[in-house]
Amino acid sequence: MSAKVNLYERLLWDVVDSQEPKMQREIRDALSEKRPLVKDESSDDGEYSVSADAGPNWSHDRIEKEKPGYISSTGFLGKASVVRWMEELASKLIRDFESKAQHLSPNQHRTVSSIMQQNINPSSLADLEAFMLRGCTYFFNNSDISTISGACGSTMNEYTIASCPIGETFVRSYFSTIHPVVPILSSEQDFLLSCHEFSKDPESRNPVWVEIMKLVFGIGSVHAHVQNPYLCNQHDHLAYTLGPFFTVTVTPTLDLPTMEHVQLATLGALYCIVSNQINRAWNIIGLAHRYASTRALHLINVTSNPEISDRQKEFEVRVWHSLSSLERLVSLLTGRPSSLQDRFISARFPRDEPHIMPGNPYMSTPSPHGTAGVMGVAHSSHPSSIATFVASLNLDLIIADTMEALYSSSTSNTTWANLQEMLHKLDRRLNRWKDDVPTGDLLLAAPDINTAESPFVKQQMYLTIRFYGACMLINHPCHWETQKLSFPPYRQSATSKKLDEEAALRCISAARELLRLLPADHNPAILYELTPWWCILHYIVQAAVVLITEISFDAPHVPNNEVDQLIKEAFQTLERLRLLSARSIPAGQALCTLTRLLRLALSITGKDNHLIAEQDTSTFPMPMAPAPTMLQAHSTGFIHNPPPSQWQN
Repeated sequence: MSAKVNLYERLLWDVVDSQEPKMQREIRDALSEKRPLVKDESSDDGEYSVSADAGPNWSHDRIEKEKPGYISSTGFLGKASVVRWMEELASKLIRDFESKAQHLSPNQHRTVSSIMQQNINPSSLADLEAFMLRGCTYFFNNSDISTISGACGSTMNEYTIASCPIGETFVRSYFSTIHPVVPILSSEQDFLLSCHEFSKDPESRNPVWVEIMKLVFGIGSVHAHVQNPYLCNQHDHLAYTLGPFFTVTVTPTLDLPTMEHVQLATLGALYCIVSNQINRAWNIIGLAHRYASTRALHLINVTSNPEISDRQKEFEVRVWHSLSSLERLVSLLTGRPSSLQDRFISARFPRDEPHIMPGNPYMSTPSPHGTAGVMGVAHSSHPSSIATFVASLNLDLIIADTMEALYSSSTSNTTWANLQEMLHKLDRRLNRWKDDVPTGDLLLAAPDINTAESPFVKQQMYLTIRFYGACMLINHPCHWETQKLSFPPYRQSATSKKLDEEAALRCISAARELLRLLPADHNPAILYELTPWWCILHYIVQAAVVLITEISFDAPHVPNNEVDQLIKEAFQTLERLRLLSARSIPAGQALCTLTRLLRLALSITGKDNHLIAEQDTSTFPMPMAPAPTMLQAHSTGFIHNPPPSQWQN
C-alpha cells in the first residue's frame, strides 16, 4: 500500500507542471496534506517522528549565551529575527570551514584568512565565531546611544523649532511617508496648526503633547538626513528626543493614562525603530500596549453616550491598530514573543469614512490641560490609504500566526511533517491575502523613479515588500533545513522532500523578487524615497541572508544555468546596502558582515573564482570599531534658516 501511494504521488508530481494554474494549485494542496501513517511507515522514523523535529539546529526551547540567539550587547533574539538568521548562517559557515578545511586548497585558505583579516586555524575557530556573531547585530545598543548622547550635548529649544521652516519640513516628511501606513496622529494640517499655535503660546499645549511634537521632529530629522545629509547630521534626531521622554516616567505609575500617553508611547516606539534602537523600541511598545489596554482600546466601543462621537471611536481604533502593527513589527525584528493575544482583542478594523474624518475629535478649542492635546483621527489625501492600512493589518495577523506556529518553543515538541503542514497552510493564507488585495495595490516591477513623490506608490511598495518578507519568513524553515533530513537516522519520504524543495524555492524566489523591486538608481536618496525608509534595511538584509544561505548550500534549489545569476543578485543586495550605508551606520554594519558571509560561502563552496566574486569590494566599509570609539563628537546640524534644496522643494 505504501509503495502504491508513493508511486501515485510521484506521478502527480511529474504531471503537475503541465496542468492549468488552478489544477496545479489543487494538486499541490492535495499532496501537501499530511498523510496518515500506514503499516510500512514507522512512527519512529522520517518526517513523522518527533526526533525529526526542527532541532537541534532549529530548536526554539533553549538558548546558550554568547551563541546564536543571545549576544550580550543585544539580549535574546528569536529564530524569526533576521539578525538571528545572520548569526545562524555565520555559525554554519564556520562549521563548514572546519569540516572541509583539510580539503580546501592553500589558495582557499588564504582567501578565507583574507576575508576574516586574520590567520585561520582550528584553534582560532571559536574566537572567529564569536567575532562573527558580534558583527551580526546591526542595531544600536545602550552604550552606542550613550556615546552619541554625550556627543550631541544639549537638546533643542522646542519653541524655536516649532516656528522654523525646518520644523515644518520634519512634520511634512513624517506625514507623507510613515503616517499613511501607521496613522498614530492627526492630519498634517491639524498638527502644523497646533505647532504654530504652540510657538506663539507655549501654554496652549500640555507637556505630553510637546514630547509628541519633539518625537515627530526626531523622526523627521532622521528622514531628512537619509534624503539630504547636508540638511541634517545623522545624529541630530537625538537633540530633539534627549528630553523628558527618555529621562522621566511618561505618566505617574498610578495614574490612568490619557489618549495622549498612548500616542506618546506608540510614537516613541516608532522613533526607536526608525533610529534602530531596538531594545528601547521593545520596551516602549510594551508600555504603549499597557496604556492602551488600560483604556480598553482593544475592545469594541459600544458606548451610546452622545458626548463620545463617531470620530472619537474611529480615532481610538486607528491608534490601537497603529500600536498593534508596530508591536508586531518589533516582535518580528527581535524574534521575541508578542504581547498581543488575539483571543482577547475584539476591536474592529478602521473604516474609510470621509464624512467623519476631518478635524480633531476631542477638542474644539486649545487647552493646556486634560485632553486638550489629543490628536485627531488620521487623514490622508489619497482615498486608498485606509485600505492600505487594513491590508497591512491583515498581513500582520498572518505574520503573527507564522511566528507562533513555526518559530515558537512549542515546535520543539512537534514533528517535521506537522511543521510542513502548518507552513503550507500559512503559505496558502498569504496567497489568499495577495489575491484579496485590490488590483494595483501591489507592485509587479520596480517603480519609475519619477513617481517617487507619489504617496500611492510608496504605499504599494510598502505592501509589496512586506508581502515578500512574509513569504521568506513562512518558507525559511524548509530552506534552512535543506540538508538535515537527507542524513540518517531520518527516512524522509519523497513527498516530504518535494514539499521542502518547493518551500525553499518560494523563499529564494521571494528574495529575488524583492531585489527586483528596488530601484537600480545609484542615488541613496532615491532608494530611501521609493521604499519604506524606516524599515527597508530589515528587508534587504533578509533577502541577502536567504540568497547567501542558498549559496552556502551550493545552490541545490537553483538550476545550474542560474547559479551565476544568483551570485550576481547576492552582490546586488550588497550594493543596495552600500547605498543605504552612505547615510546609515547600521546599514554599514550589516553590509560589512554580509560581505564577509558571502565571500566565505563562495570560498568554501569553491565559487570564489566567480567573476562577480572577484570584483573590487574596497568601497565596502570595514567593521565598525567598538561603541566608545565608533561615533565621534560633532556639533548639531540644526539650521534655523536652511538653504533651499531640491529635496525641500
